[in-house]
Amino acid sequence: MAVRWLDLVDPTREQLVDALEVHVASEVLEMLLAAPVERPRPHLEGHGEYVFGVLVAMSPVPEEDRIESREVGFVATTERLLTVRKTPPVGEAWAPECLEVAGDVSVGELVFRLVDDVADSFLDVVDAADAEIDELEDHIDDWPSARVRRRISSLRHDLIHARRTVGATRAKVRRIMDKRLDIANEELFPEKVERLFADTYETLFRAGEELDMARDLLASSRDYHQSLIAENQNEVVKKLTVIACLWARTVKSPNPAFSQIEVPLATTFMLSTKAGKEAYVEPVIESTGYCFTVKVGKPKNAEAAQNGTKLARGANFRCLMSGTPMASDHIKTEGKAGRMGARLMASGRITGRSVAI
Repeated sequence: MAVRWLDLVDPTREQLVDALEVHVASEVLEMLLAAPVERPRPHLEGHGEYVFGVLVAMSPVPEEDRIESREVGFVATTERLLTVRKTPPVGEAWAPECLEVAGDVSVGELVFRLVDDVADSFLDVVDAADAEIDELEDHIDDWPSARVRRRISSLRHDLIHARRTVGATRAKVRRIMDKRLDIANEELFPEKVERLFADTYETLFRAGEELDMARDLLASSRDYHQSLIAENQNEVVKKLTVIACLWARTVKSPNPAFSQIEVPLATTFMLSTKAGKEAYVEPVIESTGYCFTVKVGKPKNAEAAQNGTKLARGANFRCLMSGTPMASDHIKTEGKAGRMGARLMASGRITGRSVAI
């Protein structure tokens, strides 16, 4: 009996060419040999004698708070299914148990089992996301604000990638169900196999809806976290009256990676150096910019807080985003060109007879 399924893991070009029963298009060969990426996209199309596909299974890694994408390509003819599994940059390749236990079935049904296993992996993502959101909600009041923001951002990106992958995979499965994707003689996916794909389509539809629900829950957690921050700020505002604001001059960063960001020319981040009443501004660096947080007490790095972004005497500063030195010539050029701006660092407020920052 001819072998109906052949499996390769990270093959060389020679190994892949030797395993193929049919001549495939050069772009198909290159896609099968391409190095794995962090967020691959699914692909499925017919090529006359064969059907070519790239599927993306997803596997939660709870202990690392991430979701791993596992790419598996395939070439299917009426006689054989060839799978090409790729080991992701971090993690393990997709496990083919669903094909190992398939028994004596047609190639079309093997393709169905492969796609169905990938579809089931998205339900695992839903369960993992629900658990992560539950943990986030349990600790949103006691975790540091920066940790909450990082976790929300990471989860949001994972859910968006999973949702896009589910939607793209579902669209490909629909093409098989509508008889728009097959080999030339339409023997790979007979009516019996097409009906099997209907169940997979329902699984993908359900996974998509539940991922949307998870995103809504995450958005609710983000809104609650933002309301906590606003509530804490309001409690302070109730007791204080604004009397002044502390600003810093800004110029565009000379670093090309951050050239769109206006960075501060701050001679110090210290607001109060009086013993027992120390206060300072702490910059919070994010991927798209920065903000300032007022801290009470002695700074951990007293020298850095004292110097701000200033490097030496005169108009010499460093870029807050990259640490790149900014010479006085760059700052003078920006000023003469009218490109110097200003950024609020802190507000001065009155409490009783004393001034607070």
